[in-house]
Amino acid sequence: MNDEFNEMNEAPETAGQPEKKPASLKLGLWYGLGGALILILIIGGVIMLATKNKNKPADDNTNTATSAQPANLRVTLITKKDCADCFNLNLFIDAIKQNNVADEILTKAAQDPNPQEALKKLVAEEKNVKVQNEDADSATGKKLIEKYKITTLPSLLVAGELEKNPRLTGYWQTESGLGEVVDGVFVFRQPVPPYFDLASNKVVGGNLGAIYLSATSCKECYDVKAYETVLKNSGVNPLKNQAIDADSAEGQALIKQYAIKNVPTIILTGDLSVYGGFQQQWGTYGTLEKDGAFVLRQVIPPFKEVASGAVKGANVGVTYLTVDACKECYQVSTHDAALNALFVYPVKKKTVDIASEEGKALVKKYEIKKAPTIILTGELEVYASFLKVWPQVGSVAKDGAYVLTGVEQMGSYFDLTTNQLVPAGTGLQAQ
Repeated sequence: MNDEFNEMNEAPETAGQPEKKPASLKLGLWYGLGGALILILIIGGVIMLATKNKNKPADDNTNTATSAQPANLRVTLITKKDCADCFNLNLFIDAIKQNNVADEILTKAAQDPNPQEALKKLVAEEKNVKVQNEDADSATGKKLIEKYKITTLPSLLVAGELEKNPRLTGYWQTESGLGEVVDGVFVFRQPVPPYFDLASNKVVGGNLGAIYLSATSCKECYDVKAYETVLKNSGVNPLKNQAIDADSAEGQALIKQYAIKNVPTIILTGDLSVYGGFQQQWGTYGTLEKDGAFVLRQVIPPFKEVASGAVKGANVGVTYLTVDACKECYQVSTHDAALNALFVYPVKKKTVDIASEEGKALVKKYEIKKAPTIILTGELEVYASFLKVWPQVGSVAKDGAYVLTGVEQMGSYFDLTTNQLVPAGTGLQAQ
């Protein structure tokens, strides 16, 4: 390990590129673009670890892969001033920090109604990961680029106790596709567009553009502006953005040109080939056109059908079935974050206690065995991401209602068959 790397990482942590919020696992799966997908899966996986720790019985002292203590790490982020729009590797740094915490931090975050935000706040208090920023044109930056044979920017180097935390060791392995370890230092080698190519001395993937085709006349429809946030959160940052209303002459021309059936939607333009695995990752959700544009076909509900003018997916409702007498039971409102991650935002909300007459009727009607739980109604059949997940956690009743049955993942719950509290983790062990 060279002296330049050690010396510069003794400096205190400094601010890097403007922070981008790390995307959730679901967003990563939905908008995975090559290397960006890998980074987002890492970030989203932290909350899964937190939930696992939350559900582990208190007397479980098994030495699992997630029980390691935080490692002392020094991270050097190397950037190029000429590429202000380059991909923000703070996403990866955030992933390292969030995985490099003690089990009790994960458990504490998992108890919060918004575990990801809670984890971010707790991680901010930890000082095990020191970050130093280095400009590629500085003397130190040039030495590091030469020594570690860095070919694209931004890049980063990680030194320190690389083998201490089992939750991180997989990142450093060549098989991860993120990079490799050279002389005890992890070197990031997974360029995510836009990035600066040192060989050609130019930005690659900087011409990506987005057309946001809105449905202004549809007040219930998904906000097309939110697509911009979804893209940025997943590591895709179109530099040329254009908003067009579907009812305008220009909008109608686009609808005809690309045979668009549902709005709002987005159309991506530019050199999409630089995004590794683009066709494979996006093929399920849209089409690559002859002119090179990508048209999103699996739009987020509620949306408007172009042919009929009908609005689909706008009437989703949720009933929170609670156990008011059970103070130890998990908070049923925790499900809101999970639903939102699947782009489901119920417009009708109702809370019913199982001890009430209405609650008893619901328990009988849907043969509910465990509570708290939720019951969803409405046009959920148009929510593709939701439909992919639901068979793993719930069932569909004869009347079309979606009843959550897999409450074991959430924490302590009440078993209506035995009339007993089931502590967090016990239900999972019994399966």
